Order: sequence, then structure tokens, then C-alpha cells
Amino acid sequence: MLVRFLILLVFVLGAVYAQTHNCVYGYKPSSHIGKLRVPITCNLQQLDCPSSWKSGIPEGSETSAPMIYQKFLNCHEGFTSCGYVPIDPKSGEILGESGVTVGAGVDLGNKSRASLTSLSSTLVDKLEPYFGLKRNLAACAVIERPLSLTLDEANTLTDAVTNGVVEKVSKRYDSDKDENALVFASVPRGIRTAIASVWYQFGYPSAYPRF
Repeated sequence: MLVRFLILLVFVLGAVYAQTHNCVYGYKPSSHIGKLRVPITCNLQQLDCPSSWKSGIPEGSETSAPMIYQKFLNCHEGFTSCGYVPIDPKSGEILGESGVTVGAGVDLGNKSRASLTSLSSTLVDKLEPYFGLKRNLAACAVIERPLSLTLDEANTLTDAVTNGVVEKVSKRYDSDKDENALVFASVPRGIRTAIASVWYQFGYPSAYPRF
């Protein structure tokens, strides 16, 4: 009887934990002027990034795995194991439609359980309270209920999202390329990385800015 009760208790607590967070106090931009992100205790990790990538990625132009150079994305996006929401330091307002961000720029505001099926249920349960939350709702949620992952969890999440992006980019590139052009897998890794980085940041090509 006790065992059944404990199993039920674990299930109930897990279900409660996974619910989307409902803010209590709301987010006040004026209270965070001068800051780059909230909560202010969440800082980007030092990654020993090069000052310039003009010389190319370290792997050169080989066409073998890995498909892209992950460190480039990590350096470009910034990397954290804690959740944060980027804000305008001049006004304290949320930048764009940002949601709670963690790992290498993984925005949980546009994520769901269905989009992260390759991850363990334990990790997804940690992330789920922030799924779909954007702007002020995301900011107050991560302030009231801070998100903290282990370094391994943050890397696992980032890898899963990156792999999904690379798969989409590869399919789109190969379907749009000229008949005699190289397939995506045969394009130099530096070029693959640059293309994937744009999709990673902006999403579907229709949302791309003009470069």
C-alpha cells in the first residue's frame, strides 16, 4: 500500500512540476534598466572564443562528420546552463519575442514536448514550465522560478536542437540546389556551419533579414 502511494505521489509531483508556470507578480521593465538579461544572476559562460573567424573553422573544409562546427554556434549565440530572457538595457523591455533561453541560444518560447522527443523525460520535465512563454510572461517565469541545468543537460539540449536544424537545412538545401551543385553534406564544413547558423538564429528562411 505504501509503495503504491509513493508511486502515485511521484507521478502527481512530476505532473505538477511539468505545468507551464503561471506568474504571480509579473515583470516590470523599469526595475531592470541597465541589465542585459533576467534574472541578473544568469551569466554567459566563458568559451575561449576567437576574436575573429576569418581564418575559418579549425577543422578546415573536410566534408566528413561532424556536419557543422558546434563551437561556432556556441560562441555566436552565447552559452549558459541557466535560463534567461534577453532585455534591452536602455528600457528593460524584452528583446523581440524572446522566451526563456538556455544552452546555446535555445529559446524555449517556441519549443514543446513534441519538438524535443529525443531528450529524456527528466530533462523535458525541467524545461516544460517555460514552453510557449514569451516576452514578459517568460521573464517573470524565469525570475520567479529560475531554470538551472547541469552542463551536460545544457549541451544535450543544444545538440538535439542543432541536429534538428542541420537536418532541416540539409533537406531544404538539397531540394533547392541546382541539379549539378554539391549536396549539403559535401559542401565545406565552414559553409555548412554558416548556413545552419542563420537558420538556427532566425528559423525558417521566410524570416531571414536581407544581408
